[in-house]
Amino acid sequence: MATTTLITAEELLASGDRRELVRGELVDYMPVGKVHVFLVTRLLLWLGNFLEKSRLGFAGPELGVVLSRDPDTVLGPDIAFIAKSRMTDPSSPKYFEGAPDLAVEVLSPRDLASEVQEKTHQYLKAGTRQVWIVDPKTETVTVHLPGGSSQSYSADSVVDGGDVLPGFSFRPADLFHYEE
Repeated sequence: MATTTLITAEELLASGDRRELVRGELVDYMPVGKVHVFLVTRLLLWLGNFLEKSRLGFAGPELGVVLSRDPDTVLGPDIAFIAKSRMTDPSSPKYFEGAPDLAVEVLSPRDLASEVQEKTHQYLKAGTRQVWIVDPKTETVTVHLPGGSSQSYSADSVVDGGDVLPGFSFRPADLFHYEE
């Protein structure tokens, strides 16, 4: 029987490895394509402009968030929003200790539904208040909330930040409008 050596969030950070950590075990990370980058960039621009005015907190790409300890789980959502009241020393090189208030995951063609569902469950179980799953294939955004409820949005419906990002909203039709 093979024995797996579990590592901690601190060991992962010190190693410089860009993989995620799930219950102490490294999970492979694959480079993403142009559509993925386009969608993350567009959402970050919108969120950044909104947060610059509202001063509600900080949003960024691939922030390492420690969702659990012993064994450690560290995920890097495509976009994480942390409310100002929860933001610790921004100059610290460490991962954020705790769940983001909002986690955004943009699907890639290789993502398995079961893995996305598990990751969503991990975020919500750790205390994330909203998880947005952005699906370029169906041009939908599905918002998951604690307690298991979810709502999918497409075309001209309006995704809003609810009590996590009050006053922030967008239409999927605008998000998935690819310009040449």
